[in-house]
Amino acid sequence: MLKNPALDLDAIDKYTGVNAFWLAGYYGRGIIMRELANAGMDIYNSNKQHINVFHLAIYKNREDIVQMLLKSNFSLELLTLKGYTVFHLCCMLNHTSILKMILSYLK
Repeated sequence: MLKNPALDLDAIDKYTGVNAFWLAGYYGRGIIMRELANAGMDIYNSNKQHINVFHLAIYKNREDIVQMLLKSNFSLELLTLKGYTVFHLCCMLNHTSILKMILSYLK
């Protein structure tokens, strides 16, 4: 994918609103996410509910993806369409280990 210069890296699915970075996060493919981010892809892409890859990692309880996003200084302030932050989602879904990871990162 990255070797094709004619490919639009920021192509977005017209029905869901997501790009390849979001899909890589959905399937827990951290190496692919890193490669796409390094190639300049929009890492803050979100679906029609404004769920970005960080929100998605929390929904799917993907601690490895959360750790990677924290190390890359991914914004923690973005809201879903319902107004939820990463902190809200951790609490609502009872993902205390992810919440602890985020809080440790903020120290």
